[in-house]
Amino acid sequence: MNRTMNNPNNKELVLYTLIGCHLCDQVADMLRDMGIGWTAVEIDSDPELERKYDIRIPVLYLPDTGKELFFPFSKGRIQEFLQGEA
Repeated sequence: MNRTMNNPNNKELVLYTLIGCHLCDQVADMLRDMGIGWTAVEIDSDPELERKYDIRIPVLYLPDTGKELFFPFSKGRIQEFLQGEA
């Protein structure tokens, strides 16, 4: 599932996920509720990503800074992450 939504923060945001990951679905719902856009990337389609993240998903990733946010996190923590406070 590669889904892109508009991001009002003007930052590219990636959600690393797996098919059937209920925690990933929860994070996607949080991002939607917050009006934050993202691109979902299924790690099982890329052996390098699968090795790197494996059981650590869901992970939020900002390509422009290289920062990662590992679950569990709240909506407040997502906001801090996007504002560069995380």
